[in-house]
Amino acid sequence: MDQARKSSIVSALLLIIWAASSPAVQAAGPPLVGDQTIYSTVDSNTAGHAEAFRATASASGIVTSISVYVDASSRASNMVAGLYADNGGTPGSLLVQGQLAHPAAGWNTLTVPAVNVVGSTVSPERL
Repeated sequence: MDQARKSSIVSALLLIIWAASSPAVQAAGPPLVGDQTIYSTVDSNTAGHAEAFRATASASGIVTSISVYVDASSRASNMVAGLYADNGGTPGSLLVQGQLAHPAAGWNTLTVPAVNVVGSTVSPERL
């Protein structure tokens, strides 16, 4: 199936988890887990399927939001993103998740219940 025709939950998935308690700090601070790189290739999933990305916490802190970059070609009507404990390089127990209806092209931020993460901990992120 042509990638442009796939129903996708999210295209060009990049996950950034911010360790901040206020929007002003979130916008200015570096990501606690993940990175801000926007890659040149588009990644997509069929509707209802998740994909995990491995990332390491750069420091200890509190996660209060998850930001995901959505490519302009995405036709996603809903987005769910979560942070999982590491289970030997695969997603373990769900630590926190958020959901967003009608994600827009560009960066989308989902507010999530506060959860502590420990620096240098590898955490699979699933979208």
